[in-house]
Order: sequence, then C-alpha cells, then structure tokens
Amino acid sequence: QKDKVKRGAEAERDFRASLNLITCWTRKMIPDMAGAPFDYLVLTPGRRMAVEVKCADGLRLPYSLIRDTTRVGLTAFERIPGNERYVVCQPRKKLDNGRYDKRMFIIPWNSVRDEVCSGRQGSIDLLRHPEVPRIDSRTWDFSCWD
Repeated sequence: QKDKVKRGAEAERDFRASLNLITCWTRKMIPDMAGAPFDYLVLTPGRRMAVEVKCADGLRLPYSLIRDTTRVGLTAFERIPGNERYVVCQPRKKLDNGRYDKRMFIIPWNSVRDEVCSGRQGSIDLLRHPEVPRIDSRTWDFSCWD
C-alpha cells in the first residue's frame, strides 16, 4: 500500500512538473469526507479541464482504480458545455535493472465513461489512447493542451 501511494504521488509530481512548461493555471482539488471529484482543475486559454491522475502497473488501467466519487465528478463536470475531462495515466513497467520505464497517456473520459461506470470488471487499454511525448525523465510535453 505504501508503494502504491508513493507511485501515485510521484505520478502527480511528474504531471505538475510537465504542466509548468505550458501556459495554464492548475488547482489541486482538496478532498472532503467523500473524496475529491477529480485530482486537478486545469485552465488554459479557452479550455477548462478536469483531470484525474493515475498510476498503473503495466499498460492496462483497472476500472477499480477509478473511485466512485471520481466517476461522478468527471461525469458531472462533463455536463457543463465547453468542459473537457481526462484521466492521465502513468503506467510503470519494471525493467531488468530494477528501474522503471515510465510513460504517460491521455484518456478522454467520454471515450471510457460508459464502460468504466457500467459496473462490470475490466480495464482500460492504454495503447488505444494518445501517449504524451516525453521531454526528459520527469517531464512530458502537454503542449497539446496549450
């Protein structure tokens, strides 16, 4: 459990560091008793985005890693015209040398919402979604959001 929390915090740190390279305003959502509706509100010129940051082992993101409060939050945010919703996932694959090969994918919520919220078990195939180009070992190019 400790390792899972550590990996999630690292994925969020990498995400925030990457956003520092584009013109945007970012707000980390503070959880209440029910949890936060999503992790970040990201504003760029002309765009409003709700973003949930996840870290997964391998190239599949289990539906169970997306909490009910997040499912409700992303779906509610979607009802406001002009808003965009994404799940950003950083899968980690352990290499032979003990280090991790990290990548980052952008998953539009509307492309997976019905399946994730269906109540069935399953996972999101990350390779079916855009991979964010890497700049260096800790930063990715989110200029597609700029």
